[in-house]
Amino acid sequence: MVTARDLMRPCPTVADSTTVAEVVARMAVDPEYFYAVLDAHGELTGIITEFDLVRLMYESGEYDAPEGAVGRMPRFLGYTPAQLRELNAASIMTEQPETVTPGTPMAEMAHGFFRRRHNQLLVAEGKHLLGVVRRVDVVKQVLG
Repeated sequence: MVTARDLMRPCPTVADSTTVAEVVARMAVDPEYFYAVLDAHGELTGIITEFDLVRLMYESGEYDAPEGAVGRMPRFLGYTPAQLRELNAASIMTEQPETVTPGTPMAEMAHGFFRRRHNQLLVAEGKHLLGVVRRVDVVKQVLG
């Protein structure tokens, strides 16, 4: 049985204090469009995806958005682009990202990729990040 341990690869990370400007600069040259967010103790606290950055722009009101995507007042309404760039990763990340353990079967990961439309699943034991399995890794395993 193929598990997350068999498919995982090193996961790109940023510190929770990393600014949005730094995240965007890394995404511009890095083939990955997500970063696991680690606190000062190296523990997993969240994930920043390209979608989180789009949500940040949308919620700032820069795009004539009177309300956030889920019908609540936007969290960053009225922030200027300069203010957005200075925010830190901890303030914009998706907290408590879905993770799998190293022993998670490939079929269970495929379910997460399909049903919940994840692009990647972080592999962790508790708050200790071990790696990442990307959707393409499962596709290559089965169809490659």
